[in-house]
Amino acid sequence: STLDETLIGAAAALLVLAFVYGSAIAVVPLLMALPSILTTFLMLYGLEQLTSVSSLMQYLVAFIGLGITIDYSLLIVTRWREEREKGADNHQAILAANDHAGRAVVLSGATVAIGMLSLLIIPVQFLQSIGVGSLLLPLCAMATSVTLLPVVLSAWGPALDRHRVRRGSTTYSRAWERWANVVVKRRWVAGIAGLAIM
Repeated sequence: STLDETLIGAAAALLVLAFVYGSAIAVVPLLMALPSILTTFLMLYGLEQLTSVSSLMQYLVAFIGLGITIDYSLLIVTRWREEREKGADNHQAILAANDHAGRAVVLSGATVAIGMLSLLIIPVQFLQSIGVGSLLLPLCAMATSVTLLPVVLSAWGPALDRHRVRRGSTTYSRAWERWANVVVKRRWVAGIAGLAIM
């Protein structure tokens, strides 16, 4: 069933998150997926009262909803953790994380939602219903990440991140920093190469 498959996916995601974070804070991005997915299902139910919705949407909500919410939460939790490592208190770290990573989450959510809306242009009922239904996925994930997640970090963040397997941020990489510098210096070449690959 969809629930069993989602639970298997969530368990696999938790293992990866535990490896990346090395502390109990790993459960937070996964916990954010629960209200996000349930809210999307609720909104989808309301949408079904107005128009027909593809049965495929239940799988998309479960799996893509899980992935998108974890991804958006990761951005904010990682930035929050980096701010804490720089010496910011919990409140300051949450504000900084939501200000910087939160903006990226909102931009990403809006971009994905607009992309899903483009399916409405295709004159196929099946694809149009998927487009409208899928529009809800990034919006719910985005809303959960920039509203509920800061509340959870405020209440339990420091306690969950207190006992770490390893010290220091896991996000810094010299190789990626060098690559980013190359891309910034040669932005036109990188942009054209990216378009060519796409």
